Amino acid sequence: MSSPIRTLNLNEYRTNSRSFVRAVKHSLTTTGFFLLENHGIPESLLLESTRLFGIFFNDLSQKERLAYARPEIFYQQGYTPPGMETGEYAQVADGKHFFQFGDPATRGMLAVEEIPELKGVCEDFYGAFCLLYKELMQVVALTLRLDLDYFDNQLGNSIVRQIHYPAQPNPTTDDEAVAVQGGNVVGMCASSTQISTT
Repeated sequence: MSSPIRTLNLNEYRTNSRSFVRAVKHSLTTTGFFLLENHGIPESLLLESTRLFGIFFNDLSQKERLAYARPEIFYQQGYTPPGMETGEYAQVADGKHFFQFGDPATRGMLAVEEIPELKGVCEDFYGAFCLLYKELMQVVALTLRLDLDYFDNQLGNSIVRQIHYPAQPNPTTDDEAVAVQGGNVVGMCASSTQISTT
């Protein structure tokens, strides 16, 4: 059975922009999502980010990670421990913990003493993300029949979030339990990188 979420190829935008714009519009007006290949973020950067954040989440102790928590700015930068977010309609707090970073020019880039390479990788990742974000918002402008650069100065202050769901010894396979409890069930597990914008 094929996924209802389509995989789009950004290379098509360069060769057949009208077709790509139509595909993006279809995805955003049906499922609201699409996967993207040939997005331009270097694979080497993705792999290095995955490796370094693997060290952060798996090798550092919780005490060491908490040194990079910033509750005074509502965890909008740095480390957020487990149990801080509860999903909409959920009955239990989410088990994930995560690390956020944004524009080094406006937020600064938090350095992790135990992983000195991480700061530079975060800066490179953020720069690559912003180039992609701008291009995709230009595509969105075209889906709305606006000028290509309509959103260029309205992109906001973005945050990149590296998420880690610690493995659970008995993960749930009960879809009904997940649905009834709003998507947060003790025993759910996942591992991903999420990019969000505000």
